[in-house]
Parts: sequence; structure tokens; C-alpha cells
Amino acid sequence: MSINGPVLLYGAGREALSSRKFLRRVAPDVTVHVCVDEGEADIPDSLQVPVASLPDAFKSGIYQTVIRSPGVSIYKPELIAAKTAGIEITTNVNLWAKFQRGNAKVIALTGTKGKSTTAKLLFTILQAAKLNVGLAGNIGIPVLELEAHEYVVLELSSFQCADLKLAPDFIGVTSLFPEHLDWHKTEEKYFCDKLNLLHQKPPAKYALSEQVIAHKTLSK
Repeated sequence: MSINGPVLLYGAGREALSSRKFLRRVAPDVTVHVCVDEGEADIPDSLQVPVASLPDAFKSGIYQTVIRSPGVSIYKPELIAAKTAGIEITTNVNLWAKFQRGNAKVIALTGTKGKSTTAKLLFTILQAAKLNVGLAGNIGIPVLELEAHEYVVLELSSFQCADLKLAPDFIGVTSLFPEHLDWHKTEEKYFCDKLNLLHQKPPAKYALSEQVIAHKTLSK
């Protein structure tokens, strides 16, 4: 298990905190910086750097890896600059898939409305069936804080689906309506980012609501 450093945490919410804990555990010697668009970043054992410093830092190759929080849009100029510079951009969920998933069967759920209810219901059903199941993602705890389970139900937001590298075993999409356009920039990008979940490799079995099946994005 290896993480290339120095590492930049972009964002300072609960997922950034769990990413920092993960790095402390698997790569204790890696230098970690943190950046937020506004205010102070309360992330232990990290050095806060200003947003204005990022373009030059990316060009000069200071960072090997950027771990973005879900609220940080992949369309931000800073992340586009990092990608152009060949820097790895990853997320809490992608790190879990690469380093901690193991043999867990993953049921990934998304949708503009209904995903939380569906995730909780499915988790409860699997628990009642006496299966070893965990619940995480956009609901409950950050996925990097999950213990090992035979089955994992992940509720995923459009922010998490946009650059997902997960390969779920089963996918559910509950609904599609325009939302979070400040993050995704356009309706089309929102729908495409959300439905990136359906384009994971290898292909997974899936269940789509009638509203999703009839949606214009799937007909393209």
C-alpha cells in the first residue's frame, strides 16, 4: 500500500478528517497540506496553504496527490490545473475502493431524491437477513472509517459519482432532476456526473426507476 506525497487535502470537512486519519495510518511519513476556499482548516498534523498558491505549486510539481472533498468541484480551475499537470486527483471513496474494500460486495445508490431512504431501507433489510453489512458514503460515516464487511451499502452524491473509480456489484438510481448546478456548472454535466456511476468497469447489475429510464440523458 503506497500513497505518493506530498499530499494536498482540498477541503476540510468530515471526509478530509477521515482522509487525514487514513494517511496517518498507511503513510505516516507523507507530508500533508490542506487548502480551503475560505476560513481556517482544522485538520490535525497538516499545514494550511492558500488557494492562490496552488497554480504555481501544481506547475512546479510540489504535490503528487490531491484528495478532494466532495464539496470541491472537479470543475474548479485549480483542480483542472492539477489534472493538466498530471497530478493524481482522488477522493475518500476512491481511496477506500483501492486500499480498503477487499472482497466486499458493494451496492452503490444514487439519485437526486430518494437515495438516503433507499440506502437505509436496503441496509436494514440486509441486517435483518443476518448479513455482515455496513452503511457509509454520503450517509452515516465516511467510507474510510468503515470496518471490514461482507456487504457495503454506499449512498453516493453527484459530487462523489463525478470521478468515481469503484466497480460496484450492484447499482441503483432512484431519480434524476436538476440540482447542484453551482458545482456541476450545467444541467447536462450534472446528469452525466450523476450517471457516471453506471459507467464503472466492469459493468454492474443495476436497477433504475422508471423516471430514470425515461430520462433524456440515458437516450444519448
